[in-house]
Amino acid sequence: MKCPPFGLCVPVIYERARDVDTIEVSLLASGLVWAIRLVGVWGPELHRGPQDSQKLAREGKEWIELFLRSQSDLRLHIELPHTPNVLKSLTFDRVPGVLYVGPGEMTVNKMIVNRGYASSTKGGRLGE
Repeated sequence: MKCPPFGLCVPVIYERARDVDTIEVSLLASGLVWAIRLVGVWGPELHRGPQDSQKLAREGKEWIELFLRSQSDLRLHIELPHTPNVLKSLTFDRVPGVLYVGPGEMTVNKMIVNRGYASSTKGGRLGE
């Protein structure tokens, strides 16, 4: 599997899901745990909004947890900003990234959207 050409691509271990669009991963052999804001994934809030949205958010988080716990070949791609200050790309305490799974080019980001747990755009329709 090739990662996109500009950025960092590192093997990671899944640690936990904060919600449907934020996970935590550890970097192999480092002991460091990073919070990752999944790029292109906009899910409903776990603790705000309508009850049906919160329920879907919980279901999405549960699916991510079950799926990623069973995966051993995860790679995180972090696009490097075209600026001298890499820290400007952080969103709150999270690193924006795309999580690749298995030998192909499937991303967990797209899987979450395709399963209807999130939208690919802020305010967009779930599953699109």
